[in-house]
Amino acid sequence: MSKNAYKHGVVLIQCDDCKNRHLIADNMGWFRDKNVNIQDLMKEKGEEVRQLKDMDLLDGIETEQVKTALEDYEDVLTKRNNDEKGLAYGEKKGCNVVKAVDPVEHRRSIRQEHGTNARKSVASDISPTPTLVVRLSNLPNNTTPEDVRYSISSKALASKINFLKFEYDYNLRPLNSCRVTFFNAQDAYSFLTHTQKIQFAGHTIRSDFVLKSIVPNKTRDKYVGNALGRLVFLYGYPPYVNQHQVRDYYRQYDIVDTTIPGVQPAPLMGQTFLSRRGAFIVQFSTSSEAHRFIRDVYNTEYVRKGGEEWQSVTDSNSSTDSPVDSKQQHRYFIKAILLQ
Repeated sequence: MSKNAYKHGVVLIQCDDCKNRHLIADNMGWFRDKNVNIQDLMKEKGEEVRQLKDMDLLDGIETEQVKTALEDYEDVLTKRNNDEKGLAYGEKKGCNVVKAVDPVEHRRSIRQEHGTNARKSVASDISPTPTLVVRLSNLPNNTTPEDVRYSISSKALASKINFLKFEYDYNLRPLNSCRVTFFNAQDAYSFLTHTQKIQFAGHTIRSDFVLKSIVPNKTRDKYVGNALGRLVFLYGYPPYVNQHQVRDYYRQYDIVDTTIPGVQPAPLMGQTFLSRRGAFIVQFSTSSEAHRFIRDVYNTEYVRKGGEEWQSVTDSNSSTDSPVDSKQQHRYFIKAILLQ
């Protein structure tokens, strides 16, 4: 089934006998109303399916299949109401009972199709109707706001974006998604149709209308505040390294304290009660300083020598003449990601 079609109000009906999937249009809430006449509902919503087809929102479903499904249901669906469980019932030639596909099962099928984590594939506030906010998911790891505005979006729509926010989970791990807010719904709809299934850096982008421009995240508020774009998530250090050592290592950079510390341990991992060891969030005075830091530090090696900790300034892929303790059993390579 077309994923775009689902959020615009189109649902597949799975037949228990013939195992075929038949297309109808509905609003899932209507099926829970036992007074709804299914036949009348199909007649009312049938034209919407045709409009969705004309707008190429039923991609992946052949036009003839759409036409046949509509004709069949408009002709043979009876006036039976929903059962007490709220499922849609009807009849088709040679078939007995059919039931509506559960939206939870639908989201699970999307996750299986894309092979991604639930949080990285489907938002909980997807809207069946156009809104001012479009959520882009399945983005490459290092996507920037400029990539969204000038590479993923069209040039005509870049200036019509009000603002955009990237999404993180409660451990500040990027979800590879962002929410783009527009000034009007027409621009948002044009953006969605332009970006749906677009290819960017080897990734097939998924876009959905959502209700919220920003999803509340207490962890983000505590550790990030209003400093997005100036914060670097730094990790890869041994577990015994603390934030004071990190600040001393990088004293040549303009690290600042505001309502949040200049260097702080990264938030909790999973359900543990310990901070994430060997990982830190560093706040810089400007975005350009944060970018300079990442260019200098990313993929450098942290080594131990003579009982003292120090960090090499050479890239891990290049050769180095720096002596390394022969007793060192593990090599630590530093990673730095801009939080934006």
